[in-house]
Amino acid sequence: MRLTRRKIIRAASAALAIPLGSFVKAQSAKAAATYPDRPIHLIVPFAPGGITDISARLLGTKLGERFGQAVIVENRAGGNQIIGTEYVANSAPDGYTLIMGTMGSHAVNASLRKDLKIDIKNGFAPISLVTVQPLVLLLNPKIKATSVDQLLQLCKTNPSKYTYGSAGVGTTAHMAAELFQIKTGVKLTHVPYKGSSPMLIDLIGGVIDLAFDYAPTAIPQMNSGRLRALAVTSAEKTEFAPDLPPMNKYVPGFQVTAWQGLFAPARTSADVLNLLSREVQQIMKLPDIIPKLREIGAEGVGNKPDEFASFVQDEIELWANVIRTNNIQPE
Repeated sequence: MRLTRRKIIRAASAALAIPLGSFVKAQSAKAAATYPDRPIHLIVPFAPGGITDISARLLGTKLGERFGQAVIVENRAGGNQIIGTEYVANSAPDGYTLIMGTMGSHAVNASLRKDLKIDIKNGFAPISLVTVQPLVLLLNPKIKATSVDQLLQLCKTNPSKYTYGSAGVGTTAHMAAELFQIKTGVKLTHVPYKGSSPMLIDLIGGVIDLAFDYAPTAIPQMNSGRLRALAVTSAEKTEFAPDLPPMNKYVPGFQVTAWQGLFAPARTSADVLNLLSREVQQIMKLPDIIPKLREIGAEGVGNKPDEFASFVQDEIELWANVIRTNNIQPE
C-alpha cells in the first residue's frame, strides 16, 4: 500500500494520541521557531532597476543581515507581472519564497486580467506594506492651465479633446487618470505607451497633453520648465514637492499612491508571517534606509499582516470599480 505524507502524519499522530490538527500545528510552530534556516527567495515581477526592484533589494539586504541568511532577489518579469505572481502563488507555503507585490500585481490584475491561472485574492498571505509613492499630475506647458480647477474647466468645455499618456494599460499612472475622470466627470483620451520614458518624451514634445508620473522623473521636468506640475496624488503634501497641493484639495476623495508590499503564498504559517512583518516594520524605520527610499520617491511604511490584508482588499475593490465603470480592457 502506498503511504502518502498525510497518512504517515495521521498514523504518527494516532500513535501519540494527538489530534491531527494539533500535530500539524505543532510541526508548523516548530518550523517557524527555526525560520529561516536556509536562503529566502524574494521574487520581483519586474525587470531590474525600477522602484519595486530597488525596494526589494534594500529590504532583502536588511532582512539577510538580521536573519543571518541570504535573501536572494529574483526578477521574474513578464505578462504584466503575472509570471512572477503565478510562480509565487504556486510555491510551497513555507516562507522561503516571497514576492514584492504591487498595486498592479495584487489589486488591479485581480479584475483586469482574465488570463490569470491563480486566485489573486486568496492565493497569497499579506505580510506587510513596504513602500508607497505619490504621483504628480503633469501638463505640457502649451495647455493654458496653472491649477487643477483651470484644467478641469478646459476639459469640461472640450470633452475628449485632451489626451493623457501612461506606461500602459493597468499601470498606476493609467489607473490614476481613470479614477480622475470618474471623480471629476471629465473625458480624456488615453494614449498608452510601452513604458514611462517614451510617454514623457511625447509629453514634453506636446504629442500628448497630460499625464501622471512618479516624483523622481516628474520633478526634474517640472523644475526645468519643460513640464508644468499641478498637484500630487497623495492625501497630503509631500516633501518631494512641498509646493504642490494634494489633488483632493480640488477633487474630494481622490487619493492614489503606488505601493509595494511583501506577500507569501497562502497557508504560510502565521508565526512566519508575523516574524517577517515585525522585521519589515523595523527595517522601514532605519536611518540608513529612509534616505535611500527617498531617492526613488518612496516612503517606507511597514504594518501588521491583518492591516496590510485590509489595505489590499480596499485596493482590490477600488480598482475593480474603476475597471468596471470605465470598461477598461487589457492590452
